[in-house]
Amino acid sequence: MTFLDAGEYNLTFNGFNHIQKLSKPIYRHISVLEPVGGLEVVDLSNDTTEPETKRLSVEITHLGTNSCLLVDYGEKSREDLATFGDAINCQRLFPSIKSVHNQTLTRIMELSKKYYKPRDYFLKFTLANRLSRVVRELMVTVLGMLVLLLNFS
Repeated sequence: MTFLDAGEYNLTFNGFNHIQKLSKPIYRHISVLEPVGGLEVVDLSNDTTEPETKRLSVEITHLGTNSCLLVDYGEKSREDLATFGDAINCQRLFPSIKSVHNQTLTRIMELSKKYYKPRDYFLKFTLANRLSRVVRELMVTVLGMLVLLLNFS
């Protein structure tokens, strides 16, 4: 038996012969999954106009089946974590993580994060499903808040 598409399948098998006729059915649930792959993260921020705001481009080549993206924005707090994808799948994949959940997981996403302290932040992006996992790490530097002084003399 070959499955052309990933998904959840409920199968029923019956046997038959001329003496016993039809056997009792055997039921099986089969999950056919596609792996995740090709996670790229790029910092698109403009440090000259908004040094405290980081704009990130996330591109996924293969979303996989029942996938979830976990983003750690590097502030080392629970409020700093975010998940993207189906809530049930995210909870199964990352059971010990308490995060802000977002339903949408797409191949191309733009994320934005405002930081309040100037320093280096180590971000971690984990794309996973039951079959595979891809991790990317990125360091961003927040230079400090922009202060504009105007002299009207």
